[in-house]
Amino acid sequence: MDHTEPLGSFTKKGLNRRKFLRGMAATAGLGLGAGILAACGDNTATTAPAATAAPTTAAATTAAAATTAAATTSAPTTAATTTVAATTAAPTTAAPTTSAATSASTTAAATSATGSAPAGYTEVGKISAAGATPVAFSSGSTKGFVFAKSATEVFAYSNICTHQGCEVGSYKADQKMFMCPCHGSEYSNTGEVLKGPAKARLPLFDNKVVGDVIYAKLS
Repeated sequence: MDHTEPLGSFTKKGLNRRKFLRGMAATAGLGLGAGILAACGDNTATTAPAATAAPTTAAATTAAAATTAAATTSAPTTAATTTVAATTAAPTTAAPTTSAATSASTTAAATSATGSAPAGYTEVGKISAAGATPVAFSSGSTKGFVFAKSATEVFAYSNICTHQGCEVGSYKADQKMFMCPCHGSEYSNTGEVLKGPAKARLPLFDNKVVGDVIYAKLS
């Protein structure tokens, strides 16, 4: 029996088979694609929350860091303010120092005005009494005169004539001089030689003034 089929029949069958295979391939492709999409969809759905949560956590961390930074920044500001306040307040307490200095100065002035005699010195007169004419003084065997031109220019000197050691007489206010009774030498109110035979002034004593009192070193 002859099973030979016409060429056209094979052609139609070939075309139908190709369409069938294409359809199967397309169906398989759609199924595979759907499976892949489903798998991707599942992965996306599962992963998405984690991806979304990460920014939220980062934002919270950033906010916390910002809050901590703000707190850290504010602390030095408070400390600085406190330090400035303390520094500003310090000069206010300096007033007692000024008061103490003034008090010390006043005490020193009072001591100078009413202090005791300097060591080794003897009181020989007062500024208030020896300002017009020389005033005589005597301490033991030492005699002399004291004269104050001013509170800062005071003369204390011996009454022994430098010519031959005689005692000069009292001061002659009308002639503004001392005269030695032995040989007639004359001296001024400060003890300087006005007329010979004496050639040197009446010997001076070192002196110090404390307030109104005149002290002289007599030995």
